[in-house]
Parts: sequence; C-alpha cells; structure tokens
Amino acid sequence: MRDERLPERIFATDRFPSRRVNMYASIDYLLVVKEVLKDTAEMARVLGSGFGGLFKLPVRRLTMSGKLVHGLLTRQVVSRKKYELMNVFWGKPLRFSLVEFGAVTGLNCGEFEEGYDHEYQIPAGDGNFAYWERLIGKNQNITIAEIAKMVATDSEMEAWRRLRLCLLMIIDGVLVATTQNPKPTLKYVRLVEDLDKFFSFPTMKPAPKVLGKCEDPIGDYRKKMRHETVKMVGFPIALQLFALQVIPQLVNRLGGDDNATLLDYRGGSIPKHSGLTLAAVLEAEHDESLIAQPMLDRLETEDEGWAMWDDERMDKKVEYMYSQVGAGHVFTKDSWGGGDSGEPLYDHTKKPAKLKRQRTGVAVEVGGPSLKQRRISGYFTRNTVVEDERYVALEVRVEELSKEVTVLKKNWERHRQEIRMRAARSPRKGKGSKKQRTRAKKVEMAGVKKGAKIHHERSGKVGNSLASDRSVEHGGDVLELADHEVCPGMPLAEPEGEDELAGDGVEVREDVFPINYVDQADVEDSFGGLPSQVPDGTIVKQAGAVPVEAEEVGSGEELTDGECAGQEKKERVLDVSDSSPTSRTTRHKPHEREAELAALLLMKDLYHVPEFVPLAVDGDYPFFEEVLQSNLNAKHLTVEGYEFDNKFFMDLAEAECWVTSTHMDVLMRYIRKRRGTSLRDRRSTFIAPWFTAHLDGKVRAFKAAKAKGRVVGDSKIMKYLTMEGQRWGVDVDTLYAPMIWGGSHWVGLCISLDDWRVLVLDPNPSLRSIKEVKELMQPIACMLPYLAQKICPANAVGEHLMVPFHVERLDGVYENIRSGDCGPVAAKFIEMHATGDEHPTMAGLTDELVDIFRKDYAMNIYKDWVVPVYVG
Repeated sequence: MRDERLPERIFATDRFPSRRVNMYASIDYLLVVKEVLKDTAEMARVLGSGFGGLFKLPVRRLTMSGKLVHGLLTRQVVSRKKYELMNVFWGKPLRFSLVEFGAVTGLNCGEFEEGYDHEYQIPAGDGNFAYWERLIGKNQNITIAEIAKMVATDSEMEAWRRLRLCLLMIIDGVLVATTQNPKPTLKYVRLVEDLDKFFSFPTMKPAPKVLGKCEDPIGDYRKKMRHETVKMVGFPIALQLFALQVIPQLVNRLGGDDNATLLDYRGGSIPKHSGLTLAAVLEAEHDESLIAQPMLDRLETEDEGWAMWDDERMDKKVEYMYSQVGAGHVFTKDSWGGGDSGEPLYDHTKKPAKLKRQRTGVAVEVGGPSLKQRRISGYFTRNTVVEDERYVALEVRVEELSKEVTVLKKNWERHRQEIRMRAARSPRKGKGSKKQRTRAKKVEMAGVKKGAKIHHERSGKVGNSLASDRSVEHGGDVLELADHEVCPGMPLAEPEGEDELAGDGVEVREDVFPINYVDQADVEDSFGGLPSQVPDGTIVKQAGAVPVEAEEVGSGEELTDGECAGQEKKERVLDVSDSSPTSRTTRHKPHEREAELAALLLMKDLYHVPEFVPLAVDGDYPFFEEVLQSNLNAKHLTVEGYEFDNKFFMDLAEAECWVTSTHMDVLMRYIRKRRGTSLRDRRSTFIAPWFTAHLDGKVRAFKAAKAKGRVVGDSKIMKYLTMEGQRWGVDVDTLYAPMIWGGSHWVGLCISLDDWRVLVLDPNPSLRSIKEVKELMQPIACMLPYLAQKICPANAVGEHLMVPFHVERLDGVYENIRSGDCGPVAAKFIEMHATGDEHPTMAGLTDELVDIFRKDYAMNIYKDWVVPVYVG
C-alpha cells in the first residue's frame, strides 16, 4: 500500500522511458596516462594522490551502460535536495550523494578553501596564457585528444611537462568533460603549475541540481528524459559505479570478475559494447533475490560533518524516508506513488507453463510418434495411455499425417522435375553459332605454360553423357583430368577473350587470371559477389561446364581455420568439355526420416529471431543430428543457391571443428537475413569474406601504384558497395565482415565510417599483441579511405580525406583459446556487436555456449534454406 509520507516518483512505477545517454568523459585517457608514465616516479606520485583510486577501478565496471544510467535517472523521486539524488530501484530507495561519490571513485572530496568560487573562470587575456604557451604551446584551441597524442608520441618530452599534461587529461578529459571533443581549461592549466598545491586541492564538488528558470521544473525534466539521447557532462559513470556497488544482481550480469583493474589492463581502450543492456537491467530489477544497499557509509578517515553542505535544502519527505531506512523498514513497489504515467506499462511476469492433463482410461499400447500441439516429435516411440475414443481419433490423425508426408514427397518430386526442365534448356552440342561452339572449347588454367596441349580421347557413351579419357601434356608429363559433374541450373559465365584453338590442342594464354581469382563480374549476387549456385572452391569459366577446383581467394589452400597457407598445393582437377552435355549430379531423394525431420522443422518459424545466445540445445537437435549423420554425403540445393551435403552442417555444428570460407559466407548471409531489421535501424550491414580477401590480395599492387584509387575501387567492389539499399555512406555507415589471418585464424571487422575506425573482434586476442594487429591491418586501413572517397558522398567522408582508418581491438570479451572455434565465434561476435551485444554479452560467452550456438546455427540454416526446397 502506498505511503503518502514518502516522496513521489518522477515517473510512475514500471512506466519509465528508455533512451540513450551520451557521456563525454573518456576513461581511455586514464589508460594513456598509465602507459606513458609506466614505472616512473611521476606515476607513483599520481597513484599516491587523490587520483590513485581511479586506476584501481575494475575494468568490467567502466564500460558505460547508457541504459543503466538513464534508468537510474528516470527512477528518481521528487526532492528539494540540491546535492543528492534519490532513486527507487524496484521498491528499494537508493541515495547518491557526495558520500557515495567519494566511496565509489576514491577521489578527494574535501571542502574548498575559504573564498574559492568553483564557477569562476580566468578570462582569456594574452597575459593569462604565458604558462599555457610554456606547457602546451601557442595553440589555444588544442583538444585533449591532441594532447594525448602529443604525450604518447614524444619520447623526448621532459618529465615535468609530461606529468602536468597527463593531469590535464585526467581533469578535462575524464572528470569534468563538457563537450564531445574536450579542450584544456585555462584555470586548470594554471593550477597544475604548482603540483604541491594541486595535489592537496579538493578534486571534486558536485554542482547543485539546477534546471534553470521554468514554471514546471519536474515537467521539464520529464521531457528531457524522453529525448532520444540525453547529454551528460562531468563524470556520470560514477552513478553507474554506485549502482554496481550497491546492487549485486547488476554485477552478476556483467560477466568476468573485478581482478582486472585499470592498472593491470593490457588493452588500449575500454570495451565499448560490453556494458549492461536494458534487458539485463530489467532482469536484475525484477529478480526475486534482489538486494539493494540504500546508502553507503562515509569513510572512516573523514570527520562526522564531512559531505554536509551549508546551503543544502530540507525535505521532510526525504528525511522521513531516511528514518524508515534506519529503522529497517521493508519497502515494496506499492510503497511509492505518483509520477508521470504516459509511458507503456512494463510487465515482467512470465507466463506459467501449462500443466499437462493427467489422462485416465483403458491402457492401450500405441506405437509411433507422440503428437504435440505445433510440433511433431516422431523420431522416438512412446507408450501412451489413452481412452478408447481417443485411440480411434489418434488412428485417424496418424492417417492424416501419412497423407501429408505423401504430399511433401510429391512436392519434392515436382521441384526435382522443374530443375531437370531448367537444365534441359541449357545449350547442347550443335546449337548456337560456330563462334559460340568454338568458345565452349576454350580452357583457362593457371599454372600451365604456354603451348601446353590438352587432348580429348573419346572412349564411349554412358546414357546421354560422354565418358572420356582426358590428359594434359605439360613438359613431357601427362596430367590426368577426371570427370566433374555440374549441378543442373548452375549459372555459368562466358569466358573473356576470343582466342581460337591452336594446333591439335588448346593453347593456354599467358595473361589468364591465376586459379585463385574468382571472376564475379556477371554472376555476383546481392550479398557476397560469389556465384551463389557454384559449389565451394569452384570456378566456372564458360557455358558447357568447366568447373575447376581452386584455391579460395586470399587463403593459400581452402580457407580453413586449421590449415596453414604454407602447405603444399594439391594437384588441381579440370574437366574439359567439347560442348557435349556434361553428366548431371545425382539429385538426392529424401527418405522417410528426412520427411519426418522436414515436417518437424516446418513447425518452427522461418528465420526465427531467438535470444542472441541460446542457453540450451534445442530439443529437436538430437533427431536432426541422427538424420544427417545417417547419410553425410547427401547433397541439397538450397533456396539461396548453395549446394551443401550433410557433412557441411555437421562440421558447422561440431565443437572445435574447423570451418571453411563457405561456412563463413553462409553465416554472414544467414545472420544478415535473421537480423535485418536491427541492422537497418543501426545503419549497418554484413559483407562476405571475399571482400576482405579481395582487398588483401591487392596490397602489393596498392603499394606500388601511383593512382591508388583505381587499384582499390575496381568494378566489383564499386558495384557491391553501391547496391540499392546498402550504399556505403548513404544507406549504411558500418560494415561488418569476417577476415582470415594467415589462413588459420578468423576475426570479425567492424568498419565504421562515423568513427573512421576498424574495430577488430578477435576470438583469441592472446595470439597477437595490439601492435601486431595494427601492423597486420595497416594495409587495409590505408586502402579504406580511397574506397570511401570513391563510393561515399563528401559529407560522409568529412575532413578525414586520405587519413588511414584507426585500428583498434575490442578487449574485455570472451577468449576462445581452444582450437577450431574461431570462425563461428567471430561470426557470433559480429552478430552481437552489430545488434547491441545483449545479455550474456561477448564478455559472458563460455565454451559451453559456443558448443550450443554452433548447433543452433547448423539446424536453423538447414531449416530455413534446405527444407523449403523440398516442400515447394
């Protein structure tokens, strides 16, 4: 029941707006200070001062959670107090005053000396900048970021100057930042001249709550809290540190531990997207075991009157609340009333699971599947006790299901006939012009010297296809060429050039592309530019079917996590066609258990958007695995144009199993379809592995070229990044792509046009130092500005021009140190980072969760891409 003697809420219970908070303070400046003053007497002096507590803060608590801070601000109660905030989390009151601020930050919060006015600013006269010019230079518009760069790069800087510049970074860049690009304050520049006085000076004094002159200050505050973003100056992360200190349920949802402090942290920046999400805050607030400490005790070293203000206002309702807290009163949500009720009511109650009705009657043994609503679990047999009438009904239902299975098989057969009809329309021998028939005999094969002959010796016919013995003469050796079947309906590209046959064989031109070059100009699709219906590792050069098993782009051998780029190249296999019809791939005909699996998966939603990281294996996965394991070589043509066998899905699902570039291409395409709405809202998109491999393959030419823009911005990339709906700089600002390093390690890349930054999402950062990562990514970082200038509008590029993209690595996330998982983990990092990194967050992943989401990816891709092909 509501207690009228308690303060009213600003927003009604469970009707809080949820918006974003922009914080101008940057904790990264503390990392710069730690690095440049490492192992020096100056650093020891900083640690022994009032700033020392900042470097002892746990790293995991310092990632700004705008949702948490905004949530605390909207959960305030109405108060006349000038220097205290009162929040109500669930029903428990929380006080945030100078006592709590000093306790969670460790800053010196003593009283100012008599007569000091903290709002006074030194006028910008020429005489007042004498020490500024000595310490910083003549640039009076320099930013804190430029000072940080100056300190980090000038190894010859004097110790006295470096220390004072670092102190300015702490004050203006961390504690009292008021703009997005903070600049040094003249008052503090003058203050650091005398270090003894500076270190004894009270560090912080919170400003009183001033909303300005307005008729309705509470109403004005509510409007501000409903803005899409709320700007916060100063050091608002102290409010987050306080909440994490007094509410254990919030800390438990962060993941990791408090052992890693800023002083021990190895990264160059604080993780940007590993803070608490709105869902995590709401779960903690409605946790049945919620514990909240209303207020913190003042430090033992401080006097009794410490943190008391002479001009503080009295509020009877707040004092009554404090008295109830002291008496041990148990508060509930119903204790608090009032507040704006304009927001929708949030209901956290979970719907109870419906209990199954206990059935009684004649015991009848029923063999076959046990039927459930919206699900067919026909892959195991149960003995069910039913009534006589129900037994008859079940017989009827089983007959209906048998008919449905028959219909599914007929639909599959119809689809197979359609594929055959499309294949029948493909060119046959004798059709087309003489020039076209001649062109069909040309072969481009890298690694064969000019003048090598390819001979055809026809040995006989098998059905409608020709069986041939084929060989290639090359330097006296004979290379046997095996038959290769081509999938009906495969899109094939015409060859380049008009060279005629030379002599008795086919002369291979010297200017052909290397075998690992994929010509995608005529067959690139809307996602990755690779031919969508060509099997992994295959290059098709002309109609009539000449697939060549080839190396993947930019990977050495096939792009796998486990194989090294330095391995010996395997002998390639080429199928030479003389325009005769090629043998067709034997199409897979689903057996009865596959039909049962299809019926089971059809009950699930198409492209279902589940939780970001499933916490348990889907109950239908064991049957899925059993069916696919029974025939690993069965091949399926998917709705997206890929052709997969069952082993492809089992490799994706198996823990610590290496994945290929096709797996990564499929994951990127599938996740983009599943998270499409969220990506559009965030102006982001996913791109295929070929993009980074394509850029990586241009590094040597880029370095040597004078017109570098021509090298980077070729037609394939231009066409890909300017497609309707995903033009870089117009429709999307952020590109997410996987990249393989050294042919053995997958990472994710977040290429941000807004930040002019490449953020590396590394599943195992312990493999390489940040210096090695930057060296590895430097060529790509230098190429991207040329690509942006060529594709993006001028306002998107801004003043960056040809400045290389800044390379960072996201630290503080889960480290996958076991072998074989880096591909799927990199894909999951990309999915989570691009869509908000909700609970359990990238820092909260575990090896067990990796095993679960690998199975989830495999079964859902099969459900959404394979099953629809067979059901029509």
